[in-house]
Parts: sequence; structure tokens; C-alpha cells
Amino acid sequence: MAAATWLRDDFDNPETDEAFAIYNAMSLAIDCGFRKGRIESDCAQVIKLIQEEHMQPRTYLGNVLIGIWKLKRHFIECRFGWVRRNCNKEAHMLA
Repeated sequence: MAAATWLRDDFDNPETDEAFAIYNAMSLAIDCGFRKGRIESDCAQVIKLIQEEHMQPRTYLGNVLIGIWKLKRHFIECRFGWVRRNCNKEAHMLA
């Protein structure tokens, strides 16, 4: 298990913030040598977009999703799941 925080204030919507947090978590996992992982988020829309892997318009969110899909190739197994906000307390405490 690994944890980290990043301060970003240049995105204008919560979906992009959440996707960027997932991207950073995946990068950290790769740097730590993890090859299997489960990424959980309380943002159902972002999880759905990641799982569908449909090309997104050229927006910040679309570019971050492309980055997530590329990072996913570094893992033997990488699953993404939605959790209820009240079950995601650890992540919110770290933030």
C-alpha cells in the first residue's frame, strides 16, 4: 500500500480533479513496483469513462483519461471500481 497527496488548483471541474488523482495514483504505484492494483473512486462518472475507454474530446479530462489508459498497460492487472462516498473516508482524510 502507498499513499500520497498532490495540490492542484488549475482544473475547473471535479471529474478532471478525480481523474488526475487516479493518474497520479497509478504513476505512484508503477514507481513503487506494483504490477497489480485496484483503484477506487467515489466519482462514478470518471470510473465509467475509464472503464469504457472511448475516445474523449480534446479537453483536460480527455487528455488525463488517455494518460490513464496508457498507464494501465504497465500493470498485469488493474481494476477500477466505484465506492460510495461514505465508504471512501480514508481517501478523503488524506486529501
